[in-house]
Amino acid sequence: MNEPEIFSLSRGERQSALWLKLLDHFKNKLEIARAKNDGPRDVTETATLRGQIGTLKALIALDTDVPVETQ
Repeated sequence: MNEPEIFSLSRGERQSALWLKLLDHFKNKLEIARAKNDGPRDVTETATLRGQIGTLKALIALDTDVPVETQ
């Protein structure tokens, strides 16, 4: 496997209507996943939610000037 490539969005891409709509969607899904994670869950469900939370946070981080490494 090759080195992870750095993926980022340009300032213009981050200002597009599509990205803003996606960002709002990701933030909403993150809120829901965090709320679910606060409740009682078994180990597998908790691990799944934590994975989803990590993925959503990585997607939301694309809205910053700091590039995000993909794996």
